[in-house]
Amino acid sequence: MLLVILLLASAFFSASEIALVSLSRFRLKALLDKGMVGAEYIKRLKDDPRRLLTTILVGNNLVNTAAAAIATGIALDYFEHNGIAIATGVMTFLILLLGEIIPKSLAVRHNVPMALFFAPLIWYFSVLIIPIVKFFQVILKGIDALIGAKKGQPTITEDELKSIVQMGEDEGAIKEMEKSMIHRIFDFDDIPVAEVMTPKAEVVMVSSRMSIKDVLNINQKKQFSRLPVYEKSRDNIVGVFHVRDMMRFLRERRTDVPVTRVMRKPLFVPESKKLDSLLRQFQRSKDHLALVVNEHGSITGLITIEDVLEEIVGEIMDEGDHLDPHVVKLSKKSWRVQGKASLEELHKKIGFSGAETQADTLNGFIQEKTGKIPKEGDSLEHNKFMIVVEKMEGHRVALAKVVRK
Repeated sequence: MLLVILLLASAFFSASEIALVSLSRFRLKALLDKGMVGAEYIKRLKDDPRRLLTTILVGNNLVNTAAAAIATGIALDYFEHNGIAIATGVMTFLILLLGEIIPKSLAVRHNVPMALFFAPLIWYFSVLIIPIVKFFQVILKGIDALIGAKKGQPTITEDELKSIVQMGEDEGAIKEMEKSMIHRIFDFDDIPVAEVMTPKAEVVMVSSRMSIKDVLNINQKKQFSRLPVYEKSRDNIVGVFHVRDMMRFLRERRTDVPVTRVMRKPLFVPESKKLDSLLRQFQRSKDHLALVVNEHGSITGLITIEDVLEEIVGEIMDEGDHLDPHVVKLSKKSWRVQGKASLEELHKKIGFSGAETQADTLNGFIQEKTGKIPKEGDSLEHNKFMIVVEKMEGHRVALAKVVRK
């Protein structure tokens, strides 16, 4: 009878180990939020993993050793000289099957209910044998000091979190859009401003010599809420004009007021600044727009808070935006593409590959491949595609027709 009790105790410790160790902190938090009985004991044990493992291993080894000793005594009574060999073989089989394989297999499949049930028992057992637990903890700390183990290592890495998110999507708990957003958040602190900004060539600016009336005329075609103000050169930005700041002048019908009277102080940021840092700066300064400068101090582009947030949530459309797709399908094998369309977007939508180029946009790709500033009507072949320049704006390709051969 005692032997059976010891085997059950072995099964208890083995099942407890798997159930408690395999229970994730995410699941534990959900159990705590629901106020499940036993969840608080699980938290205490998982907050002190050395105590948990030491308690279980000490308990398991005690009952296994006791079971083996009792079995050996019984075997010697019945089989005399062959008793030790028989007891060793039988107990090894029973401990493996009943004390390890079966309980651990059950604990893997039912770790939540088992953890809730076993945690209080393991906790009070650890209190009972606390001198033994403390003794082994001192030894473990000495080993850590000897091998130089570092404290404060992250319990979960970014890759592990991404794997959890992928598992959540596979099981239907997380939607694809939510997964994409989570992945973009992970990448957020690695993206420099230069990758997201609008290049200077595409930025609409107003001269410091202009009046509010001039800005109204510019804004009739494309509605902007903020416009950089330059003096003499587009590299010399002296302010940012907020459209809403001119409303009081419009009410007074004073449209001849120069923009320099209304503009605000500009915010400048380096190309290398990461998006997470820029977002925090936007929050502190209450700015929504920043001018991007390179290492030589020259203006290279413009970035808005909307651009930053779109890296997390995707495209944001507001009242001033016009639905202007970069790629428009003309037929089964032809598309009209804006020069500013990214090569990544072209690859996703039409299978166009520009892997061997340093360019990011179709405009850059065409200029790199032709080695010149193209003219309307110029064409080039690339793999299975023919590209024809349809419209130029200054020195850049505004529109091109892409045909799959």
